Amino acid sequence: MATEIFNFQALQNLTQIRVLDQNAAFPLIEMQCGDSQATVSLYGGQVLSYQNSRRIVLWPNRHAVFKTGKAIRAGIPICWPWFGPHTDATKPAHGFARTQFWQIESASENAHLSKLVLRLTENTETLALWPHHFQLRLVIQLDETSLKLMLQIHNTGDKAFEFSGALHSYFQISDIAAVAVHDLEQVSYRDQLNGKTDRAKAPIRFDSETDRIYQTEKARVTLRDNGQEDERKDTLPAATQINSFGHNAVVVWNPWQNKAASMNDIAPDHWRHFVCVETAVDPQKPVMVPAGKTALLGVEIHDVSI
Repeated sequence: MATEIFNFQALQNLTQIRVLDQNAAFPLIEMQCGDSQATVSLYGGQVLSYQNSRRIVLWPNRHAVFKTGKAIRAGIPICWPWFGPHTDATKPAHGFARTQFWQIESASENAHLSKLVLRLTENTETLALWPHHFQLRLVIQLDETSLKLMLQIHNTGDKAFEFSGALHSYFQISDIAAVAVHDLEQVSYRDQLNGKTDRAKAPIRFDSETDRIYQTEKARVTLRDNGQEDERKDTLPAATQINSFGHNAVVVWNPWQNKAASMNDIAPDHWRHFVCVETAVDPQKPVMVPAGKTALLGVEIHDVSI
């Protein structure tokens, strides 16, 4: 039955893409290309982890909770068709895409690339929350040096709809005190903690809870981890480059100690070892998708030297 629901047949005869347990309540797909590896959950259509030949790039969160109706805090959750709290408090924060089971549409591989395509369409549950017909396709591409996600948002209905959202990327870091986010200097941001707006004057560093929406269509943001460089300069890269497209915002978030303590899926002190740099569509500037048209939201992640 699970094979029919999720279309595991699409993985037959592949060696770099495989389902870990077809009978699991929350099926996971493992992707490999060379020494790069990613794990994908069909629940949420979500990359849970990613590492290349040199290091762990996305925070895998060994304490993540797998429970129907609850989002998995790890890797890259998909926030859609809205970002943040809904104006109707009875509706879930960050939409429903991250708490739906997705299907495998197709998969392919060669010596230089592994590609997995997942699909989500409207159902009784989504229509009760958001009365629109749609098809989401998540294209996941893994090669030896990068991970690329492209979310294709197709309006299959007969009227336009608006959406906001995010590829809510959790990046593994040595320590929150050792990292800085570059390339958002001089960009205006809205502080979600106090509602104020300001402009970044320097690379972003962290000494308290941070939740900011940077209003920009800049393609590149760089996350530098000095703790990793100090420990192993000979093998670890200087930085992670995050290339976004289809976005109008970049969200930077870390809950810090007090908020993290209230979350049952973050182990003590583990908030120190991730930071979120998210490719986003600002809820105050939603994207309109006419009937029959498609919008894109995507991110590519790879190592760079500075």
